[in-house]
Amino acid sequence: MKLNELRLKTTNGFKVNNLDIDIDIQELNTDKLYEVNGIEVSQSIKNSSITSNIGLTYSKYLELTITVDNIYSNPILVNYNFSNDNYLVSKVIINFEKDSKADFIFNYKSADSNKHFNYLVEEINAKEYSTGSITYINNLNNISTNIMSFNDTVLENASITHNLIDIGGSIRIYNSDLNSISYNSQNYFNNMYLGKDNDIIDINYDMKNKGISSINNLKVEGCLKDNSKKVFRGIVDFIEGCTKSTGIENENCILLSDKAISRSVPMLLCHEEDVVGAHGESTGKINEDTLFYLMSRGMSKEESTKLIVLSNFNSIINEIKDETIKEEIIKEIENLV
Repeated sequence: MKLNELRLKTTNGFKVNNLDIDIDIQELNTDKLYEVNGIEVSQSIKNSSITSNIGLTYSKYLELTITVDNIYSNPILVNYNFSNDNYLVSKVIINFEKDSKADFIFNYKSADSNKHFNYLVEEINAKEYSTGSITYINNLNNISTNIMSFNDTVLENASITHNLIDIGGSIRIYNSDLNSISYNSQNYFNNMYLGKDNDIIDINYDMKNKGISSINNLKVEGCLKDNSKKVFRGIVDFIEGCTKSTGIENENCILLSDKAISRSVPMLLCHEEDVVGAHGESTGKINEDTLFYLMSRGMSKEESTKLIVLSNFNSIINEIKDETIKEEIIKEIENLV
């Protein structure tokens, strides 16, 4: 099965055009896995086709619809607890009405050691002057699969921030189609990942500047150890008519193993003048001078390594607007590094 295909192909020798993998297709488990605090959610089971740019199609799924029509000062927490071989295919639709504001945290956890599967297709519609952040935390166990497709449309003077905290599961596949389509519409995407054992992490993000003075900003911080593998594809695309827009993408990956594999393809596409675009990518081991400096201050090599990795992750972890969850994630990362 070929999934997560790159929109603009490069040479096959780079091994980044798509992910070639077998995914176990099963029937949706309709058990209620989630709890929501702070907002009303409409739920329905859909017996119709659901697909995404990842390339997976299912004929039955759970649909959750949330309308944000006010200003919510406290984060809205959506907890998912997987157990007993749960298999979830879902679509989450969040509609931000004009002038509304809300911060969401979707927290995916395994309650047991069984193999779990999660496939999420997200749809965000942000109307004028709305503001929102959506944080996804993948903390499934180390034999599970997590697949997520992020899709949004951001209108005039609206701002949407995605935060993906990716530390669980053996197969993790992510795709985005984010569209800043009006004047001063803004998309921010922050992604941190930690690969271990034989994990496969496959990322394909596509951000389009369509409106005048629109903003797209993609930041990815990663760490790979053991035999883990990651492919990052990132596209910032300046569409004709988006004059005075800004598009930036950066990825940084720390390698803690000689056997870990990191492949990255950052792309900048431009069909308009008078725009600001930048992209960067860095992959490598921890700087030996930094490691030596910390160890000379009395820290062990293990402690120094954890501190360096966490320092890279901190700017994204700090986007989590719940202190208890933030502390849990920090402890989990410390245990995994």
